[in-house]
Amino acid sequence: DLNLGWNETGLSNRHFGSDTKQLASALAHCSSLTKLHLCRNWLGPPGVQPICMALGGARNLGHLHLAFNDIKEEGARAVAASLPECKALVHLDLRGNKLGDAGVKALAASLSQCPSLRDLDLACNEVGRVGATEMAAVLHDCQAMRRLDMRENTIDAVGGHRLQLLRGGVEVLVDESPFH
Repeated sequence: DLNLGWNETGLSNRHFGSDTKQLASALAHCSSLTKLHLCRNWLGPPGVQPICMALGGARNLGHLHLAFNDIKEEGARAVAASLPECKALVHLDLRGNKLGDAGVKALAASLSQCPSLRDLDLACNEVGRVGATEMAAVLHDCQAMRRLDMRENTIDAVGGHRLQLLRGGVEVLVDESPFH
């Protein structure tokens, strides 16, 4: 396990990117790594991209925690592109990253290529009806998925209904709202 949460790695990334690039270089050779915690490092899109590119070297990575790194849509695309390399990934935490509908759409398109994923946390990401609808449309393809957290987003009644109707055997967590 590697826990580098709350290290503010991204602060130097905004200027030089050396911390993030060095970390990515090391990750590329960590085939036995099973858990990576990088929460609250303010990586942003430029910081998360090299890390995602290096995840192919972490073949046994089961838990990836990237919560509250301000990665936005661009970072979500980098995470989505890395998912096919993460065959052992069972837990992905992307809470509080301002992914928006476009970022969640990119992730949804790659979920079927991550066959072991059981738990996906997308809470607090400014996701609305479009993102919820995209996620609902792919849940049936995610055979291992057991839990999807979509709380604290801007999902309206239509998006909420779609998530609940198409969830299959997935526990979908959404805010209390008129669609319940």
